[in-house]
Amino acid sequence: MSVDWEAIDGAVFDWVTAKLTHLDPETQFQWKDQNLPQPSYPFVSMKRDSVVRLGSSDEVRTTTDLSKPAGEEIGLETVGPREFTLTVEARVDEETGSRDPNCDAMALITRLQSSLSQLSTKEIFCLAGLVVVEELAVVDLSEEVNGERISMAAMDIRMRATSSVTERTGYINAARVRSVPCNPSGPGDVEGVDFTVSGN
Repeated sequence: MSVDWEAIDGAVFDWVTAKLTHLDPETQFQWKDQNLPQPSYPFVSMKRDSVVRLGSSDEVRTTTDLSKPAGEEIGLETVGPREFTLTVEARVDEETGSRDPNCDAMALITRLQSSLSQLSTKEIFCLAGLVVVEELAVVDLSEEVNGERISMAAMDIRMRATSSVTERTGYINAARVRSVPCNPSGPGDVEGVDFTVSGN
């Protein structure tokens, strides 16, 4: 496994639903890339994007476990940080409060933004190996649709997780070098070398 996206998505969902308790977790929250019908207003959608590897290469760590089968005793674990962007968006129509500054989309996303500093949020993220790197501005995207005001707001959050991939291999348990004369015929000739390796 590289990045545990299932755990990360679960942590993000737990955070959003825990901070917006007046919304129904079953019907008013949605991952935007699931290609599902739009929920009824008000609702919150989430999307993660732009996964970037930090640094020029990942670190390789070596572990040895002689209890493993032959050929799998050595673990080569490639570990490195990954950053991605999480976009959280809220939509509220007139019937559910788009003209009320206390419950419009800006209010919902601002509430989520404030909660990023709370210990309970950090604990949710920590359990999934997730760290908030930077929270960007809450943007008002409200518009008029068919004469009705739809309140929309979004926020991007840069987050960091760890990628870890392990491959298993064997080891060399013996190596032997043996010199073999090759009857040099001139000053430029040298002795041959026979190199033998045995192992898993």
